[in-house]
Amino acid sequence: MLEDLNPRMRAIHHEDAAGPTECIAVMSQDFKSLSWEAITNVPAYSQWLLATDQRSAYEYHRSTLQVLQSGGVRGQWTLKSPHHAIALDALTNMYPDARLVLLHRDPVVLCASVCSLITTLSGTFTDADHTGYVAEHWTAMLEESVKRIDAFRAAHPEYPIVDVQYADLVRDPLRTVEALYAARNTQLDGTARDAIVAYVKAHPKGKFGTHGYDLADYGLDAGELAERFAGYVDRYDVAVESNSFANS
Repeated sequence: MLEDLNPRMRAIHHEDAAGPTECIAVMSQDFKSLSWEAITNVPAYSQWLLATDQRSAYEYHRSTLQVLQSGGVRGQWTLKSPHHAIALDALTNMYPDARLVLLHRDPVVLCASVCSLITTLSGTFTDADHTGYVAEHWTAMLEESVKRIDAFRAAHPEYPIVDVQYADLVRDPLRTVEALYAARNTQLDGTARDAIVAYVKAHPKGKFGTHGYDLADYGLDAGELAERFAGYVDRYDVAVESNSFANS
């Protein structure tokens, strides 16, 4: 339905209706989720979200997972959401056995991509021009996410985080996932390997269109952003991408 309302979403963030989705879809039902940020552009909500206790959202999240597996299916959940970066204490309190993985991408390119995504998503529901707010707020949100992750790592060495480079995942997804499993002292079995190979083959780059984005559209400067996130890039040895800001 979202792609019918706004066809650009298909190229930017396509999801199959019956396929997996990010945790924010569930957490939004507790009204503590970056998904509300992405469609509303309300500064007061953002301030509240970053300051509020996130535990109730993760309690609701856990109950949802319990319902989904109540039919007897057993296995290990693989969860993903940018929201977790701002609430790692709440997440690990609810899931003390969680194995944490952090995906790193050039923050200059990421800022352009995120601003484009948010503008397209919020533009589905309003014709107001939020360009200035999106540029200021979402670059700040990415910076806040980095700060909270670093603070969590410093305070909780008992929760080691496996760092994965976006560039590696794009270049060689199978080998990158194998390395991730190895970092957790587990092995990727043959069925999972075949599934990854089949998925990558069935979803070539540009299958749903091209997502083009440019910092200039948001009045952002690549040099200023590079300086702003230089510490993060150095700490995690993040690969610097092309300045064309074109991706898919």
